[in-house]
Amino acid sequence: MAKHTSRLITPRTHSGFTLFELLVVIAIISVSFAVFLTINFSFGVPEDNIRKEANRLHLLLSFAHEQSVIRAEEYGVRFSPHSYSFMQYEAEADNWTELDDKVLTTKQLANDMELALSIEQVEIVLDDAPVATDIDQPEDKIKPQIFLLSSGETTPDFIARIGIPGIDTSYEVHGTIDGKYALNKSE
Repeated sequence: MAKHTSRLITPRTHSGFTLFELLVVIAIISVSFAVFLTINFSFGVPEDNIRKEANRLHLLLSFAHEQSVIRAEEYGVRFSPHSYSFMQYEAEADNWTELDDKVLTTKQLANDMELALSIEQVEIVLDDAPVATDIDQPEDKIKPQIFLLSSGETTPDFIARIGIPGIDTSYEVHGTIDGKYALNKSE
């Protein structure tokens, strides 16, 4: 008769990491560090952020102007030192209201950026709180500074400048009366 003996299998304990585990940890750390550097240095350069914001304004103005012509509606843009909003003229009410659109909504600039506006080569003082032109109904009489007309014109001629105080580089979006918009770097 065969005698059956059972062996107890004891797990082997090791007091360290395998080479494979170390390589995996090093790879994870390397990838994380590369992503961190890419994010901090590509998005943290102020000049790039200014250019991106000015490019966004340039593209949105062009898009709003095209929509104005296509829809045969009068649009406008109201600028403040840290934001800009698109407005639409309601002829029945003889009133300008903020445009209710997914793309053409109020855009806030980053905290450190500022916007300046020149209309026909005259510097305009921008306010965060626009002043109403009608005392009886102040919320109804706030008007845009720039008009994007359904006829294809932009009035008046303007330059919107985006920059960061203390940094010499800024970008300008120049709008002309014929409805053309140009993005330029200024120093």
